[in-house]
Amino acid sequence: MRIGSAVWYALWSHVILAGPVAAQARNVGDGFRDTVEASWTDLTTRCVTPIENPYTAPVARSACAVRGVTPLGVLDDREWSVVRYLRELIVADSAFADTMPLDELVLIARTPGAGRGRVAWHLARDRRDEFLASLTWHDTPRGAFLTLTLCLNGTGGCQDQYLRATSGRWHVVGQAFDADLQARLPAGHRLHKGRRLDLVTLRGSVPVATDLDGNCCPSFEIPFQVRLDGDTLRLESAGPLRRTQ
Repeated sequence: MRIGSAVWYALWSHVILAGPVAAQARNVGDGFRDTVEASWTDLTTRCVTPIENPYTAPVARSACAVRGVTPLGVLDDREWSVVRYLRELIVADSAFADTMPLDELVLIARTPGAGRGRVAWHLARDRRDEFLASLTWHDTPRGAFLTLTLCLNGTGGCQDQYLRATSGRWHVVGQAFDADLQARLPAGHRLHKGRRLDLVTLRGSVPVATDLDGNCCPSFEIPFQVRLDGDTLRLESAGPLRRTQ
């Protein structure tokens, strides 16, 4: 069985837990964790993946629960699923306490039907700054891709990040084309939030704002074509600018 071309996984509704920051927070780490192995039951019902304390202050207590499991299917003789964690880190110092609500996705795999599996990848974000809006699977001629849509709170917009599977392993896909696109724009123009990219055709477009535009309303967009160079998307061609309003 091949994985469907557009399995969409909607994450839980976003809630901001307000409060003073007890201590300076570091970035919440994420990446590949092939060494984490457990029974398939534990992988799908418990928070088996540890997380580094992102604060400089000590963690007073923490809580974590699995909020959902989405089977993706079979790829390269491995059965893949995505597990959703809801975790809170509660830190305290001499002045006050702070609660960090974390958005987490854990990609797990096993030999089909096996009793044990492993964690292949883990991502965590502080939901007060950034939250995970969706995860989409794409089965393309260049292999399987996962698109993670990460959104900033406020008016920061959303951006896609990509993982690509080759020979049963996942790799972060670099997006070198962004800088090349910006370099082709006339003075006074800048790339805006809302980029779209079709991972099958590798064609896309991105809004372009001028210095006179408000944050809501870019005046132009620029179409582009990229190519996959190893695990990096590079610009093939772009333009011309098209006025949108």
